[in-house]
Amino acid sequence: MKIKLQLSILVTLLSLLFFPTNANAQTTNNLLSNISFENGFTGWVNNGMFTQTNNVFPNKDGNTYIERWVSRGQSIPNVSVQQTITGVTNGYYSLTVAAGNIQQSASGSTINNSSTPQTGVSIFANNVETSVNTVKDYTIDFFVNNGTITLGLKAENATGNWLTCDNFRLVYNGENSKTYIQELVDAANTLLSDKMNNNVRTELVSAINLGDQTIADEAATEQTIADVIQHIKEKELNAQISVNSYENLQTTIDSALAIYDDGSGKEAIALQTAINTAKDTSNNFSISLEEVNNATEALNLAIDKYNFANKTDFTDYIENPSFESSLNGWENNGMASQGNNAFSKKEGNTYAEKYVSTTQNMPNASIQQTVNGLPNGFYTLTVAAGNSNTNNLSSIQTGVYIFANDDKTPVNIINDYTINLFVSNGTTTIGLKAENASGNWIACDNFRLIFNGFDIESSKTFIQELVDTANGLLTDKMSDDYRTELISAINSGDQAIADQSVTKETLASTIQLLKDQTLNAQISVNSYLELQTAIDEALMIYGDGNGNEAAELDTAINNAITSSNNFSLSVNDIHNAINTLNTAVDKYGIANATGPAPTVITNPNYARGATMAFGRSTISGVNISTLKEHGFCWSTNPEPTIFDNKTTKYLSSNGNIYHLENLEPSTVYYMRAYAVSSGNAIGYGDVIKFITIPKGTVTYNLTSGLTGDNRTRVEAAMSSAINYYNNLTSIKGHHITVNYGSGTPTAEASYGGWMRFGPNASYQRTGTALHEMAHTIGVGTHSMWYGPSSPLRETGSRGLWLGERVDKVIQFISNNPNEHLTGDNVHMWPYGINGAQEDNGSELLYITNCLIAQALGEDGLPPTGNFATPAYTFELKDNIKYYIKSEEETTRRDNAFITIDESGNLINKVMTPSEAMGDDNAAWYLEFNPSNSYYTIKNAATGKYFTYKNTGSNGISTIARATPASNDYFQLMNARVETTIGSESYKGYWIIHPEASTSPAVLRATTSDLTTTQGLNLNNTSTSQRWLILDSNDVEELKSTLSLEDNINTSASKNLVYSEDNVLHVKNISANTEITVYDIRGVLILQENITTSSFSHRMKTGIYVVILSSDANREVKKILIH
Repeated sequence: MKIKLQLSILVTLLSLLFFPTNANAQTTNNLLSNISFENGFTGWVNNGMFTQTNNVFPNKDGNTYIERWVSRGQSIPNVSVQQTITGVTNGYYSLTVAAGNIQQSASGSTINNSSTPQTGVSIFANNVETSVNTVKDYTIDFFVNNGTITLGLKAENATGNWLTCDNFRLVYNGENSKTYIQELVDAANTLLSDKMNNNVRTELVSAINLGDQTIADEAATEQTIADVIQHIKEKELNAQISVNSYENLQTTIDSALAIYDDGSGKEAIALQTAINTAKDTSNNFSISLEEVNNATEALNLAIDKYNFANKTDFTDYIENPSFESSLNGWENNGMASQGNNAFSKKEGNTYAEKYVSTTQNMPNASIQQTVNGLPNGFYTLTVAAGNSNTNNLSSIQTGVYIFANDDKTPVNIINDYTINLFVSNGTTTIGLKAENASGNWIACDNFRLIFNGFDIESSKTFIQELVDTANGLLTDKMSDDYRTELISAINSGDQAIADQSVTKETLASTIQLLKDQTLNAQISVNSYLELQTAIDEALMIYGDGNGNEAAELDTAINNAITSSNNFSLSVNDIHNAINTLNTAVDKYGIANATGPAPTVITNPNYARGATMAFGRSTISGVNISTLKEHGFCWSTNPEPTIFDNKTTKYLSSNGNIYHLENLEPSTVYYMRAYAVSSGNAIGYGDVIKFITIPKGTVTYNLTSGLTGDNRTRVEAAMSSAINYYNNLTSIKGHHITVNYGSGTPTAEASYGGWMRFGPNASYQRTGTALHEMAHTIGVGTHSMWYGPSSPLRETGSRGLWLGERVDKVIQFISNNPNEHLTGDNVHMWPYGINGAQEDNGSELLYITNCLIAQALGEDGLPPTGNFATPAYTFELKDNIKYYIKSEEETTRRDNAFITIDESGNLINKVMTPSEAMGDDNAAWYLEFNPSNSYYTIKNAATGKYFTYKNTGSNGISTIARATPASNDYFQLMNARVETTIGSESYKGYWIIHPEASTSPAVLRATTSDLTTTQGLNLNNTSTSQRWLILDSNDVEELKSTLSLEDNINTSASKNLVYSEDNVLHVKNISANTEITVYDIRGVLILQENITTSSFSHRMKTGIYVVILSSDANREVKKILIH
């Protein structure tokens, strides 16, 4: 009614203010400021418009115009631009504006003056306005009687996606005041023929008389004329409002009579009474405007009740039933909106789908909505749906169904599917669900809900069907509790059928009771049937009982039989009995396996989060397609088997990625790949030790600017993204504030947690949320990413990311050792989800993005707190002694180890490998704390821990403690380059005191015994800050590589060969000795005959072989020159 009233008033005002162009018209653009926006919005009040300088708008004047644009298919928000000028001459004016309101075509063309004009945009001047659609000049004429003009352009509920305007031109057409009064008088006289309130009529007649008098008055002043014009317009407006009210009431009466028809509908008497009351009101002209409007509202309410009582199509109770507003109104799990034409049953422009490649498993997905406010009764739900293999659309697939509450219908080929259902409490939950679907593409659209009525006899027939079904269940095994409740429901059904005066309310509640108790009973019956099936299969496998470990299986079968005859058990108890028996069967099968076991190799590369882990394997020796089962098993024990925990779920990316779920955070686990042949022969791969990270504590809140569908979509996206982060990263204390910007085309975010979404629904999904969350933790927003001199970027600000932790993740996921993360100074790829076009909704994409986010932090991009994320970077062995030496050659790399002096200080002591391994003061135990992801380093001789004390000399020393304190924990970060000593390569580590700083204190070696602390330098060249952590095998290798024990050797030979300051010294040389020197590659460096007793030669740092040959002897020495 409100819309009709506004339109009627608008038409009347336009007719009141219309006038012919005056011959004395003159341009008055000088009254306006900045008419073509060459100075931006100077002089204008702007709400949501933007300046633009391109040439797309053909009607622009000068260099600049203004516009508002959103993506094709979207609608621009409510915006406006206006200007008020005062002190103008009263009279007639014309306003001309270049403007357009269009919806771009599918081809992307900006100008599209199609046959379907867009609505919701107008130019205006005071109370006069005209609609804008195609791009052209628009003109309105209006009268000014108070010296003020407010003009501009506005959009309210516009349908176009591009609004533009420019070149406002204002022309004064002269006074002609008495002519205008005559037009007003004529319009007022026309109104007198319509129904209106008597008092309003009297005032209008008085205003007409005043107008006639003023026209006849030759001495009427300009001010008097202006006042009379204003008076007549006010009275005409009041009269028009009254006329509209009576007209609206009459229109509603006419509609009610048409709906009432022959009076055979339900609730017809109530509607007839309301019609009669409205008729009486429509002929009463002494009542107020409010009373007339109330009568209209009361009749509309009666019509609504009548329509509801006689309604059959309740599709309009489903929000967005054909997904034309994306997935708004639906609870979505894994589905996505799609606008292509691949789904032949699509209704409108959009449908919902889930698609994976034919090589992937379709994940479980669903979309559902709860429909409220329904009348109780019988309904039919119809849905266009499909469950397809895209290689053969006509093949029958399984695992997908449409549902309404507990009722369901399987979905296979693309078609319309229906469910008949009963609503007993005004509510039903409808949707589509995929569980272990065999197809790779599921789709649905066009949900339709038809009401089939609710009469007593049909309801009783339905109750009888439910009672018969329930009675049929009573012959089966079920829990005693469920049996009792089912019998009670059956009795209620029988009573309702027999009750001749039963109400619809009682019938509805009885139907619901029977359905609920039948469902509970059926679940219990099914569990006992599953147990009996498991028993029968176990007995068949057991056979004559001659197999290996037959006694164990026999015991398990007898226990299961006992459970199958115990009706006091819960459904969970029965399922536990089934699982126990199945485990016994599996163990028996493996104990009696036939044929060769598969050869299984556990890929040493893996990925882990807080509650998930991922592994790969290689299986050979059998035909893979014949395997009974393959996957990963895991445990907290070092030798996991499939009887601990196992998964066969995998994601597909250049092979299978097995997905371990529901792990405990901060826990040491062991996992390995396995495969079971058709003959139950099981093959295991090697065990991998891994440690789950602490669970993330990322939080978020939505600000009040997010409302309606935008809020619903963003809430779902953020909830999903936060769940991924907290289960796959260890990021702590990070809070994200999510805002809304109507002018934001996609979404945006900054470091620290600020985020903003725009109105584009394609960017209000999980993928966009994850992309923006990466910005909040440093991608493109922290100098460690954008440089200009980041040690972790290939060029200092862009190109390859150089961190090894990310490399490990991305190479594991892609199964490609040459894959790397790259990007510019803002974004990363692959897996960066840089735009809605990259968001395929897949679990693999979201998981990988989060694993990369965690790895970026471990490499050195600080997500919060200004420093890198701690992690299990050095994979240590339990209860093993380690030896620590500097990575830097000039700080005694090759001839010293970290040990402890009498004061507990760490010293870089010169000692041979043998000396180090024989002195527990040089030996250390490392332990990793999964709860905080830090390491402790404890001396093997004293039991003292590394501890941080201060900066500078001896800043990290040792302390005696029973339990490590906070300063005794250290973060280990691995080098990105390997150190080569001799023929062996080693990886160094920074030993870091945890601090909220980009340069926390680290242990540093010097050229003497002294150790110091220094601010972290993440460059590859900071070798004096990194340490080699070696076990005894590594030290033996080092000893062998360098022959460090032979650098000074006086006992085995009279010749003394040693190095000092990069000089080779040979002393005690026999007469006529030839000295030959080769480098480690066998290249001849020098060869000389020596006649003196000593020889010296400056050489480059390196490992050399020195051969001393004389007539009496030949000696070979390996020497390190440094």
